[in-house]
Amino acid sequence: MTLLKSLLSKSVALGLLALILAGLAIGIVQPLAQRLTTAQELIAQQRILLSRLTAPAQPAAADIATAPANPDTAAIVFLKGDSDAGRIAGLQSRVDEIAQQAGARLSSTQVMTPRETGGLRLLGIETQFSANLDQLQRILFELETQKPYLLIESLNVTRAADAETIERPALDIRIGVAGAAERKKG
Repeated sequence: MTLLKSLLSKSVALGLLALILAGLAIGIVQPLAQRLTTAQELIAQQRILLSRLTAPAQPAAADIATAPANPDTAAIVFLKGDSDAGRIAGLQSRVDEIAQQAGARLSSTQVMTPRETGGLRLLGIETQFSANLDQLQRILFELETQKPYLLIESLNVTRAADAETIERPALDIRIGVAGAAERKKG
């Protein structure tokens, strides 16, 4: 009888140990493994996004350097128009169109002072609008992949006072966008 009690108590102790180990595996190891997998997937997605966002910028530098010598390249580098006012109007309508396609609510647009930098004459606008994060990402992507090339010179993002929800807040965005203007000949 004592042998049976001893075997039974050892069996119960081993059973309890197995339950404790299973509980630890389910309660600690499994959530950590899931979190690691989720983090690895997020890193892979961010790397893909980063490669897509940096790819258009590389040919742009070469195009700008050769634009004055190559008329075909000049068409994708310089803003179109006969005057600065026409070029700025075209830039403004393109930025407004991109923002509206993304679903943003435009507030105002101001013309920035033309300036010379790095051998280029830059014309720009500063636009203010409201959007959520997804809309802002679409707008930035569209602006960065435009031809003629557009430069995002400034970006100020704040949470709107009348934000929608914590998960998808409304943002107040002020963005400065510029494009290169071909210099007048002569």
